[in-house]
Amino acid sequence: MPETSGRQRWLLGMILLIGALLRFTYLFEVARAPDFDAPQFEAQYHDYWARALLSGDWTPPPGVTDPEIPHRPYFRPPGYPFALAAIYAATGGGYVWPRLFQMVLGLISCWLLYGLASRVYGNAAALGSAAFAATYWLFIFFEAELMAVTLLILLLLASLTVVVRWAEGFTARRAATVGVLLGAATLVRPNAAVLVPLFLLWIAWLSGRRQGRGVWFRRPFLVPSLVLVATFVLATLPATLRNLRVSGDLVWITSNAGVNLFVGTHPQSDGISPVVPELGQISGLERGWDSFDYPRVAAGVERLVGRTMSDSEVSAYFSQRAIGYAVADPGQVLRLMARKLALFWGPATISNNKILHFERQNSPTLSFGPSFATLLAFALVGLAWLGWEWRSGQKSSPERTRRLEITVLLVLCVVVYSLSFLPFFVSDRFRAPVVPLLILFAGYGLSALVQAAITARYRSLTIGLVLLIGARALTGIAWVPYEPDLSLWHWRKGLLWKAKGDTARAHDEFRQAVDADPDDAEARLSFAESLAATGQFDDAVAEYRATLSLPTALDADSIVAHNNLAGLLARRGDIASAIQHWTAILEIDPNRVSALNNLAYALATSTEPEIHDPAGAVELAERAVELTRRQDPRPLATLAVAYHAAGREVEAEEIQRNLKTRE
Repeated sequence: MPETSGRQRWLLGMILLIGALLRFTYLFEVARAPDFDAPQFEAQYHDYWARALLSGDWTPPPGVTDPEIPHRPYFRPPGYPFALAAIYAATGGGYVWPRLFQMVLGLISCWLLYGLASRVYGNAAALGSAAFAATYWLFIFFEAELMAVTLLILLLLASLTVVVRWAEGFTARRAATVGVLLGAATLVRPNAAVLVPLFLLWIAWLSGRRQGRGVWFRRPFLVPSLVLVATFVLATLPATLRNLRVSGDLVWITSNAGVNLFVGTHPQSDGISPVVPELGQISGLERGWDSFDYPRVAAGVERLVGRTMSDSEVSAYFSQRAIGYAVADPGQVLRLMARKLALFWGPATISNNKILHFERQNSPTLSFGPSFATLLAFALVGLAWLGWEWRSGQKSSPERTRRLEITVLLVLCVVVYSLSFLPFFVSDRFRAPVVPLLILFAGYGLSALVQAAITARYRSLTIGLVLLIGARALTGIAWVPYEPDLSLWHWRKGLLWKAKGDTARAHDEFRQAVDADPDDAEARLSFAESLAATGQFDDAVAEYRATLSLPTALDADSIVAHNNLAGLLARRGDIASAIQHWTAILEIDPNRVSALNNLAYALATSTEPEIHDPAGAVELAERAVELTRRQDPRPLATLAVAYHAAGREVEAEEIQRNLKTRE
């Protein structure tokens, strides 16, 4: 590493201070967000897992499926939940400490990037890289999320730092360090395993350039290589042994590869989400699924196959289906991969658990700093400048050669790691680990432009600026259209505020969700419920009816709208209209107990001759009682009312006695 002057250290300190201030201000922002202490989706899964590891209580959070973590092979990689559990154990379990810890990790990653850039591209490039990393909004965003991105970036940068030193000497100690770091990274994100063969191939290439052919069989290369592989295997082995112990199923780290491959190759895949209609049919999850729902996905496959299956067999089932799609229509799979590749490298901020575009847009802190398209443009300029220097021989031969060798490694890491996601699906959190490597090139591009300006090399500066403008125009092109869902963003915010008890904010978010997309059935339902809760019954009725008219409404949406609308109409005394909606529910789901019960009660108690139907009420109530196996007192009470209306007093009194006995 080039010698660092006092001025260089001062500038680096200022950059890290700016990064720390940005992180502090963003932490202050998110501390007021409704999900700060109520994580959602994968963050909720990690939080639940980490806390259960400490408490031993695996009761799932309200409203989610039991993921059965103690009894199944890991569905998600265990590295981050175990790290989160360690933070909770050390700090008492508050939600501020994990964010603070991850922000410190983020600043350490900035320092590691500075060190890498300084070693390879010089001090000026190192400052540029540190500045980009300290201010890049996506890093700051994920540091405040209970997600694995920040930890993964740190581990990958640490392993790469050691690998780069192999250019100075390939030793068994460094190989062991890389093996452990890559093993830890793989426990956080299994895609990191693709770097093991890549690093070995790079070292073989490097050694071959210096020592000649046959390097594979020479002790200086062979022993460290075996050490790297052995330490990598040992680092990941505990997950395999644990999976085997709890389930008898030989699963390396996670069992999710098959279902993700199925989604990523499915003809109906959009390339950016884990949801396809066929998977919903298999699992019975009409609105999509997350990690909590995996047992339901596995159970759906077992119903299709007709036997009990291990999780590895379920994964194999999905993998075989995915291979079938590729064999049947390879063109479709290639087109889908091309779409994912364009999205991965495009300017759009691809959402996964949150609508990241609007998170950034509505944050004063996150809106500061470069976008991905800008970083990529600077990176392309940096790579172009490196290529020009190499061809023109501007640098001394040893330095130029070493820089070329490491640049080859960095480019290969970017390419291989990004390609590892194409069979599955893409999002910004999957793209984030390659950004630090792009930042190394971007820092060099920025430093080259600045140095050309300082040294009055105006021709080089002009060419560089033209390249930057052209590259930025190119990276800003959305080759594949992507539109972030504003309605979904507002609707989720509304649900969170509603759960917090802030009905006013929830109502406003639901209203904005409907304004953003009037065809969003979920948003309309929530807005209608909010209107009814505030006594705006006429508006609520209108919203429920608007929901029922939407072609996009799922059966689940229609059932809720019919049921709530029927309740409002019944309270107003319009029993005839309410009956129509309860009947509509039974046309969708003939076994919906609540609709059977409500309709039976209405038919039994109505004083209007054209509605009063005791026999029909008895039939409906008996069905409801049978479906609940006489365990729910509400259908039993309704059946007693129906028997009384039908003149069957003895049966009615017997049910009433039984209900009193239960009390």
